[in-house]
Amino acid sequence: MINTHHKIPYVAYDQCMLRPGQKHQGNFGFIFERPGNLLCDMLLICYPGQLSGNNTLNGLVTSIPYRMAKHEANPISRLCAEKRKEHCEVNGCTAGKAPFHIWHGIMLSSKYEKPDGFNESIFTTTIKLSFTNKEYILNKTSLFAIELGDKNHFATRVREMTKEVKNGKVRLVPGDIIRMNDGRELSEKFYEHVNIGAYLHNYTGIWTLGLDMLPTTGQRTLNLFVYKGCSCGLEAWFKMPTTPPSLVPEIINIKPAGYQGYDWGKLYHDKDCQIRHTDKTTYPLGNITDGELLVNFTLWTSSKGKNGTIEVFHGTESIIQLYANATMITHKFKGKIVKEFPQPVNMLEKGVTLFASFRLTKYYVWSGFSSNLWGSEFVVNKYWHDTKWWDGQLFKGNGSNTLEIFGDFVTVTPVFIRTLNYDDIKNVRNDFKSY
Repeated sequence: MINTHHKIPYVAYDQCMLRPGQKHQGNFGFIFERPGNLLCDMLLICYPGQLSGNNTLNGLVTSIPYRMAKHEANPISRLCAEKRKEHCEVNGCTAGKAPFHIWHGIMLSSKYEKPDGFNESIFTTTIKLSFTNKEYILNKTSLFAIELGDKNHFATRVREMTKEVKNGKVRLVPGDIIRMNDGRELSEKFYEHVNIGAYLHNYTGIWTLGLDMLPTTGQRTLNLFVYKGCSCGLEAWFKMPTTPPSLVPEIINIKPAGYQGYDWGKLYHDKDCQIRHTDKTTYPLGNITDGELLVNFTLWTSSKGKNGTIEVFHGTESIIQLYANATMITHKFKGKIVKEFPQPVNMLEKGVTLFASFRLTKYYVWSGFSSNLWGSEFVVNKYWHDTKWWDGQLFKGNGSNTLEIFGDFVTVTPVFIRTLNYDDIKNVRNDFKSY
């Protein structure tokens, strides 16, 4: 798990008025992006809860009507409590300092699943909060913002975002507000009853996130404690009211101090995720004798990996096996070693991504791979029977067809499996050329 303590300079009035020379009034908030087909096991953001009665930072205590209820059993509350304890054991937490106070949190995760009302699997993003047991789900949304209020209101809103290219430049474009279950209903009810003594904890939802996260006017720092799971490809950025609204956030890769060489980047030298491991996992492939099958997925290695295996079976018979260790990548076809590729650099201890693709037919199989360790090259190999391959007997007979994956890596995308039609075969033909 990647963990980082961010101390962000904070001026509350930036959300209400422009600074000299500033043209656009923005807001405090987050931008989240799930690139490509990446999944996310967990992205946890903890912070000192401003609406906790235990938070006495700067000598201020939130009055009772505006406090959050205690949710000790809430899983996000428990996670942030555990992370706070770990942080304090290492760094020490003293009274009056931000880490000393009760932490609240928000957690995001992304899956590829078939929700109710959908006929096929889609990407979903789930948002959970420490101060409510409600879950908020985004369907088919890969780029969005969580806006922590603005100069006209203090309700948190979720907004869909897009990127567009104009005059050769990429810009961020705000889209529609995403209605999050009962968020608007709860905020409106609270506004209606606040003058007659409404208690905020009866109306909490995602709309109250900004109220609880953003410090008071007397505080000058926003403290965020970020914990990213080792199978999470979701990216997050914090934006300020002074951030140009069309500015596209970028990933900044910082070369490790003292590191010699150029093979470094976002995924390299991952000190917090030294172990990524997948127990033996089986995926049914279905029928291969009536058509060609395409299987695609992406693996993410760790920094202490030793070996890993990808294998396609027909019943109990191994059709193709790819095995990697620290020094060699070995290909086996029908149980026999057919190719060996020496590894000058052990990809299992570099924290790299590896895209794998199999094209399976009753005559022969292709395997294709690319990695950010090697560059953009897509390496393809083709294997078939030594005799009478044209009879199409490779996957014929009793037994189901399966894919098995296990070793020192995780699947950071879904395993996509689909039967190719005639047009698909023409489209992938150029990719699957073996030399």
